[in-house]
Amino acid sequence: MSHNPYRAPLAPGRPAVAAATFTPAAPAPAPAPAPGGSGPAVLLPSARPSIPGGTGDGIVTSAQRRRIRVRRVRAGIGLALVGHGVAVTLPVLPALIKVMLGGPGSDGTIAYVLSAVPAQLALAAVVVVLGIRRTAERDAAGAVGLALGWLAGAPAALLAGIAIAVTIAV
Repeated sequence: MSHNPYRAPLAPGRPAVAAATFTPAAPAPAPAPAPGGSGPAVLLPSARPSIPGGTGDGIVTSAQRRRIRVRRVRAGIGLALVGHGVAVTLPVLPALIKVMLGGPGSDGTIAYVLSAVPAQLALAAVVVVLGIRRTAERDAAGAVGLALGWLAGAPAALLAGIAIAVTIAV
């Protein structure tokens, strides 16, 4: 084997240390009861909260982490789909006001389209901002869910918008 000039230098040897011995500590005394109650004022280590279906010791397994990630993706998809629903139905209000106040021959379809398109653009901006924010907070599953929900809801929102515009026009 040839000499590698790019190899990191060897770390200097550590001084020898005597092996440590473990001696268990004496059990802690029971905490004083909370004022006005009969239970302890603090949580004991045996009463730590844990993930449902867990072992009760506060340790999260990889299967539980996977379930949490799946829930976050689903929550992001649901949030984006709800946003599409709001962005499609909220512009109906200006269209109805236009029809009611405009009298005969007034077309609420134009009012609907002119308010539905900015609503969808605003939803896209909100999804991007929330996705970046969730990614910065180390919640990539939520950000992916938002993106998937927005992408999945866009064709459905387009079809629903066309159906609403046709209904208003008739």
